[in-house]
Amino acid sequence: MFYQVVSLVGALCILLAYGLSQTGYAKPTDVVYALLNLVGASLLAWVAIVDRRAGFILLETAWVLLSVAPLVRRGRAIREAMELPFELDRPLVFFDLETTGLHMRNDRIVELALIKVTPQGDVLERVRRFNPGIPIPREATAVHGITDADVEDEAPFCARARALYDMMEGCDLAGFNIRRFDLAMLVAEFGRCGIRFELDGRRVVDVQNIFHREEPRDLSAAARFYLGREHEEAHTALGDIRTSAAVLSAQLARYDGLPRDLDGLHAYCEEYAPMITEVDRWFSSEEDGRVFRRGKHRGRALDEIAGQEPDYLRWMLGAEDMDEEVQDLVRAALERAAPAPPPDAFPDVTPVETPTRVDR
Repeated sequence: MFYQVVSLVGALCILLAYGLSQTGYAKPTDVVYALLNLVGASLLAWVAIVDRRAGFILLETAWVLLSVAPLVRRGRAIREAMELPFELDRPLVFFDLETTGLHMRNDRIVELALIKVTPQGDVLERVRRFNPGIPIPREATAVHGITDADVEDEAPFCARARALYDMMEGCDLAGFNIRRFDLAMLVAEFGRCGIRFELDGRRVVDVQNIFHREEPRDLSAAARFYLGREHEEAHTALGDIRTSAAVLSAQLARYDGLPRDLDGLHAYCEEYAPMITEVDRWFSSEEDGRVFRRGKHRGRALDEIAGQEPDYLRWMLGAEDMDEEVQDLVRAALERAAPAPPPDAFPDVTPVETPTRVDR
């Protein structure tokens, strides 16, 4: 009876891990998933050893080893985070955000992950997802993989803002690109919850800043990497284009997978870094219905605004710095929304000739 209970508990642990994975509440790389599998497989392996069932011993032992791997990787990551050549005088929080977009006022946080390292060497990891209250654009999902369905049952940021604030209070901050984006977005999100997240007195370390300053990615660096020489004429127009042409030749010689024609190279560059026009900044694609991407009507279709709030579009037509292509789209939308002229009140009839009066 005892061994049956142990087996049942072990099986339930493994089934629970599987259920959490299938419902999206845990990933195979998560600690809770690995721990449930480790405990369950260990119990079943112990029962198999007692019963001397060689097949089950092999199966459950292998399951235990596979469950240990994510925990070992996590421990290695924690050790790497703690390997700083100086002592901390207060906690340091590494954090990263995933959002619906890049606009501080209109976009929202959908995921926040942090690692808090204390002066005593303790490490705390947290990952939280939030329902942003607005649709997650396809472009954002393509970057972080989070869809509306993934967060529809999550709490909004404000529901957990106070606990997050308390966790980060009195801590220095670190991360990648946090000075340019993540930090400003986090401050804005706290502000929408009525919480003032102060930066005064905090030390902020941006790993991207260090990377870019110590390993520059400019034309001089490209010349050293591809051509094996210094760019002697840096920041002179003719010298820059000579070196650029030489770098392209070296890249084509170095990378066999690069296209060997201009159409292919154009497509290669466009896929990696699409050229953004003012139309792209203002509206989504024509296939998506030209939805506003900026301004107070962000998220609403151009034709909808033309029909309901045409004054806003007339303002866009009158703005001196507005792009001409944007104005062309706006003008066309207003024309589509304009009411059709009323039909003639009288049908076409053949005029009746009035007889001329003749005085006799």
